[in-house]
Amino acid sequence: MLSPTARCHTFSAAADGYVRAEGGVVFLLRSTSAPAPALIPRATVIGSAVNQNSRRKPITAVDPLAQERVIRAACEDAGVLPRDLAAVEMHGTGTKLGDPVEISALAAVTAGPGAPCTLTAAKMHFGHLESAAGAVGMLKAVLMLEHGQIPPFAVDSPGVNPAVQKAMLGSRLRIPGPGGETLAPGSLVGVSSFGFAGSNAHIVVRGGRERYGPP
Repeated sequence: MLSPTARCHTFSAAADGYVRAEGGVVFLLRSTSAPAPALIPRATVIGSAVNQNSRRKPITAVDPLAQERVIRAACEDAGVLPRDLAAVEMHGTGTKLGDPVEISALAAVTAGPGAPCTLTAAKMHFGHLESAAGAVGMLKAVLMLEHGQIPPFAVDSPGVNPAVQKAMLGSRLRIPGPGGETLAPGSLVGVSSFGFAGSNAHIVVRGGRERYGPP
């Protein structure tokens, strides 16, 4: 499971396992309805969901249907459609099996008319931060929304995993190019995090700053 090249080759044909890393992220959260001093949020969480893979699955197995269900549930909680997502911060461990299955699940839930949905993954930069992996993905999503930019994504040589290309074929999903992508104000970004033991989580985040409390 661990990469002998000491790097998460996310979406790449060079994918050979994940890399363990250490780190942490701290978020200051508050309810939009609670009275508080003046604050300018960097983003707003508008929906979330958590579920679990089937108990019949081995501990290392990936369940694409469970991934589909958790994304649909988070979007339903947010009152949006999955195809409204402008970008998704993927779990993206850089494994030959996990990445194509994750993209296949996302392609299934975002099918239909709509603008392209751009895929990103912080693990290619930081490795897998274990229990903080979803948090660092959330941080990246917030920064993308704040700056209106999706950074370039350099897929390692020899290029995109053929299984990933097949999973994306005919879908709205795309990997950002060398120049990156822009995000319009108020865009929606999804964040996926899938646990080793089968727990799946997805959060929908909306960009745009709005002042709460007195100016």
